[in-house]
Amino acid sequence: MWSLGFTPAPVLEERGADFFAPARPRPLDAPPGTLALIRGARYSLIGNWPAESYTTHDDEIRILRRQVIIANTPQSVKYVLATRNDNFERKSPQMRRALAPLLGDGLFVSDGTTWQHRRPLVAELVHKSRVPAFGVVMEEVAQDFVARWPEEVGDRPFDLLPAMGELTARIIAKTVFGRNLPTAAARQVVDGFAAYQRHVDSFNLPYFLGFDEGAPMLRTWRLRRALKKVHAVIERVIEEHLAGKGDEASMVGLLLDLKRRKPHLDLATEALRN
Repeated sequence: MWSLGFTPAPVLEERGADFFAPARPRPLDAPPGTLALIRGARYSLIGNWPAESYTTHDDEIRILRRQVIIANTPQSVKYVLATRNDNFERKSPQMRRALAPLLGDGLFVSDGTTWQHRRPLVAELVHKSRVPAFGVVMEEVAQDFVARWPEEVGDRPFDLLPAMGELTARIIAKTVFGRNLPTAAARQVVDGFAAYQRHVDSFNLPYFLGFDEGAPMLRTWRLRRALKKVHAVIERVIEEHLAGKGDEASMVGLLLDLKRRKPHLDLATEALRN
């Protein structure tokens, strides 16, 4: 409703013989008003930034009854995330509202005790020593992806952004769930997550009106169907690993090995999925 009639800023990408500026929305000439800020935020948060936001150090903006602080220097980012991380929530109510239906109390949306309990587990799984093994999967998936382009695309122009999004999702699916994940299952995860992104409402207006957690998200049947598609694949993969049929080099395999070695962690199937 709030996005009706909204036109996003065009994307800029500047390059020269000796410089390259990453793609970004064209900065606004002046800070937007409250209504424009809300409408723009539902499409892209960085699309609301005026030109001065790209050069300022630390800044703040007000959206209705909320003060939003922007940490825009290495020192302030370190202060928030490391030096005094106990003073700050790592995950905002916005993020929890948008992702909790999909990720439950997973690391990406958890905070406090849950985060402290699970963070060391994930650190072991994504340690730099595992990068070479994951790199092989990335290479295989990327080569297969490109090999299909002549048949699927031919000589016609096509939008690379969704193609790269799909490639990323396929790489994640194979890395997390295993190299022997069937193509149909990987497709189900990719399609389910894409559908979830389309139907999730990521801007929690009541939060900016002053309610601590805002309003719960409306779980439409389309959203529930997208969740079911993703969760079904993940739970099936976990069950196959538990039955000894999975790829032990996948993240799920490594997590289950951790569960066997450290039973006191009490990682039930739902916790593993999240």
